[in-house]
Amino acid sequence: MAIARDSIRLFDKILSLDSPRLLDRATFITITALFSLMLISNFGLYGCDDIDTVVRPSPSARFEYWALIDGRYLLFAALRFARLIGLDFLRDYPVFALIYAVSFATFVVAVVDYLTRDIEVSRAERAIISLLFAALLMTNGFHGELIAWKNCFPFMLLIYFIMAACLVILKSERYHRWHYPGLAALFLALNCIYQPATMALFWLSMAWALVTYIGAGEAERRIYLRLMRHVAAVAALVVVAGLGYIAITRVVRALGGVATGRPFDFADGHILLLNLARHAKHVIGLVDPSGSIYGPYAGGPVVFLAAILLIIILREALTRSWFQLLFVSALLGTILVCSQNLENILLSRYWPSGRSSFYAGLLLPVLWLAAWLAIRPKMERTLCLVALLAIGLQTMTFAKLTAERFELQRRDYALAKDIGDAIRSDAALAGATGIRLPEHVFPGYYRGLTLPVYDASASVFDFGFPQVPLITFVTGLDLARTGTASCPPSEQPGRVRVQREGADIVVCF
Repeated sequence: MAIARDSIRLFDKILSLDSPRLLDRATFITITALFSLMLISNFGLYGCDDIDTVVRPSPSARFEYWALIDGRYLLFAALRFARLIGLDFLRDYPVFALIYAVSFATFVVAVVDYLTRDIEVSRAERAIISLLFAALLMTNGFHGELIAWKNCFPFMLLIYFIMAACLVILKSERYHRWHYPGLAALFLALNCIYQPATMALFWLSMAWALVTYIGAGEAERRIYLRLMRHVAAVAALVVVAGLGYIAITRVVRALGGVATGRPFDFADGHILLLNLARHAKHVIGLVDPSGSIYGPYAGGPVVFLAAILLIIILREALTRSWFQLLFVSALLGTILVCSQNLENILLSRYWPSGRSSFYAGLLLPVLWLAAWLAIRPKMERTLCLVALLAIGLQTMTFAKLTAERFELQRRDYALAKDIGDAIRSDAALAGATGIRLPEHVFPGYYRGLTLPVYDASASVFDFGFPQVPLITFVTGLDLARTGTASCPPSEQPGRVRVQREGADIVVCF
C-alpha cells in the first residue's frame, strides 16, 4: 500500500545525501552516538540494585542469582557467558553500555521501519522520524531508570536486539510457515529475559494500526479488518509466549529446585480488582498535566503538546466519517491503557514503574507521526516546532533529574559515612555484628530535589535491602541487617545517633 505525494517534502530539504545507504548509516550512527552520550552522562551513578551487587565479590554472580529468582533464564545464561569471557556487568559496564547503545539504535530504526511499512516516506523523512523517535524515547522519564541503573544494561540490550528482529518479521508483507513459530520462539525468549518486552510489541502493533489507518489513502480506508487481524495475531503471540513461559518456570522449579518468585506471584480475585483500580489511576496519571505521578517526563508542557497532536488526529478522523472517528478513538484509548504495563495487574503486588512500561516513551512520537500523516503536506513546519519543543523540554528535564540524582547519591554517601564514623567512634559498639536502620530517611532529606516518582529518584535509605550494602561500600563495615529501627522524632533531623542493643547496633537519624 502506498500513498501518492504531490509536493516536495520539507524533510527532503532538511536532509538529503547522494547515497541512500550512507543516509541510513549516518542515521544509525547518530542515534548510537546520542544514546551513548546519555549513558555517559550517568556514568558513576548507581541505583539500589547496583549498590546491592557492587559490594559482592562478583557482582555478576549476584545478578545471576536474582535473574534466576525473577525467572529471567536467558539473562542468567547471558550473564554467565559474559563472566566466562571475563566481563562483569557492573565492573565493566562501559562495555555493556556501548553494546546497549547499538541495540537501542537497532530497535529505534526497526520501530520506524515497522510503523511506516505501508506508508510511502522518503529516506530523508525516515531518517528525521528515526532521530525524532530516538530523542523522545531516550529523554522520556520512563527510560530514566534504564539509563541510570547499570543492572538494566544487560537485559535491555538483549531485548532491544530481539524486539528489532520481531519487528523485522512482523513487517514482512508475506508470511511463511516458519514466521509464526519463529515469532512465538522470539516472544518466549523475550519473556525469559524481561517480560514487559512482549507487551511492548503488542503496544507497537496497535501503534502501527493507528499510523497505517491515519495514513491510508482515499481508496484504502476500509482496511480496519486487516489491521485488527494483525493486532490480534500479535496478541495471540503474547498469550502463547506467556503460557509457554509459565510452563518453563514450572519445569525449572520442578527439575532445578529454583525458587522462582515473581512468575508464581499471581493476584487472587480480590487483589485483581484492586489492581484494576490502581492501573486506572496510573493511566490517568500518564496524562496528568501536574506531573504528580509521572513528573520525570516533563509534566504539563509535554501533555499540552500531546493534546495538540491528539486534536489533529481526531479532527482528521472526523472529516472522514463518524465510524472512523470511533475506530481511531478506540485505538488511541487502548494504546493509552496499555501504556501502563497490563502484566502488573496480574501480580499480587502491583508495582508500576518506568522500567516495566519503558515503551510508553514512544507515545508522543507515535502521536506526532500520526498527526504528520493526517495533515501532510500542510503544517509541517508547525509539527517540526512541536517536535523540537518536546525534545527540548524532555532533554532539559532529563538533565535536571540527572543532576538531582547525583546530588541525592552524594547525600546518601555522606549519610553512610556519618553512620560509619559514629559507629567507629563509639567503643561500646565494638564486636557488634548486626545493624538496624530506620525504614525511611528523615524529613527534609529531599529538600531542593524533585520528590521521588520512580525508584531511580529515591534515596537508597528509602529501601530496606540496599541500606547496609551502601554502608559497606562507603565505609568498609561488614554488618548484617537484622531489622528496622524504631526511632522517636528528633529535634535535629539528620544527626546520626547510635546505641547498642545486644549484638545489634541501632541507628537513628
